[in-house]
Amino acid sequence: MKKAITISVSQFFRNPLDFELLAAHVLPPMVSAKASRARPSLRVWSAGCARGEEPYSVAILLEEQARRDKLQLARHLFATDIDLGVLADAAQ
Repeated sequence: MKKAITISVSQFFRNPLDFELLAAHVLPPMVSAKASRARPSLRVWSAGCARGEEPYSVAILLEEQARRDKLQLARHLFATDIDLGVLADAAQ
């Protein structure tokens, strides 16, 4: 059943328009809101991440945003998937 509902596809910046939207409209206000805190940090959860290229892509976008804002931002990314096979591939 699990194989019927999972696609186990992972690619850096897969669905480019989604990542453009994330970079232009979602991350800037999130990072900006965290900037005013004493110890700025941001947590991101990527569900259904397969081998992990998508959360890694988000990490790249967060790094670029933090550099643009000249902000030391602690980033914590949590990536999960229910397919143990692709998680084993990701661990490699």
